[in-house]
Amino acid sequence: NDGYNATVSRNQQTFWIADTETGGKVFEAYWCNVPNGQAVQVGQKVKLTGPIMKYNTTAEMKNGDVEIVE
Repeated sequence: NDGYNATVSRNQQTFWIADTETGGKVFEAYWCNVPNGQAVQVGQKVKLTGPIMKYNTTAEMKNGDVEIVE
């Protein structure tokens, strides 16, 4: 989707999440730890654990842990 990047570096990936697959850029997972170094794919449901922060006007989590829910 818009802005999606499947790049994984050092078992981390940056991606946007929303309540729906086409929900746009609502919350950014910024270089979060992905399971087994595998990229989160568009449409997967995830659980993020870590500190919530704000970068300028962007709500994000940096260096959090990603769990694939389904």
